[in-house]
Amino acid sequence: MNGDYQLWNQTIGVAGYWIYLGRLAPSNNMLVEQSYHMDSDTGNWAQGDKLTFNVDLYAQQVLGGATPPAGELPGHGRDETPLDSLDIGDATSESGHNLIDWSNSWKLGDNGNYGGGDDGDLRLLMGHGDGCGEDHEHATFTMNAGTEYATKINLRHLDGSQDDSFDVYVAGVKIGHYEFDGNTAEEWKTTTFNFSTPQTGVFTVKLVSTDPVAAWCTIWGQVAFSQADILR
Repeated sequence: MNGDYQLWNQTIGVAGYWIYLGRLAPSNNMLVEQSYHMDSDTGNWAQGDKLTFNVDLYAQQVLGGATPPAGELPGHGRDETPLDSLDIGDATSESGHNLIDWSNSWKLGDNGNYGGGDDGDLRLLMGHGDGCGEDHEHATFTMNAGTEYATKINLRHLDGSQDDSFDVYVAGVKIGHYEFDGNTAEEWKTTTFNFSTPQTGVFTVKLVSTDPVAAWCTIWGQVAFSQADILR
């Protein structure tokens, strides 16, 4: 959904996101209800204001007239099984995902703890064989949605002691930003980024470190990732 809203005769763009509505059986109907609410402390100045937006619907045929999985009613539920998964740092999983400009693959215990190492392997955007200077702040990989449409990506990343902010691009378009939370504890997080346009087939994901390069980048590297999953 994408939209604009009017505020004192100004038009302000609102970034869109996609909502998977489920499967719709032949000859059935789907009722979609949406509601929008103001904060409880909104004053009377908002009375009479109007909200306008556009809704884009993407429909995809279920090949062969397949029935919904057990427990999933037509038009309800959501299949959260990833369309494609990448275990970053695992050579078998990385095959076919075309990783470019990443650090060497690092295993738990290799020159640092990295917040416990998450699943035991990882790569970094900078350092450890990739360099820490200009033009080394980014890395890419490809994902394959096949004949389906992917609408979001889950990234598993380390929010360490500092300098772990990054941007996310899909098919050349920036779709989001993660800002280092300021906490000095090392914590692995899974962050979801919604696509601006659904993607099918093979597409490129680009991650870019946005904080200044730390003095210790050549020792520890900067901005670690361990997993990527694309979903409907």
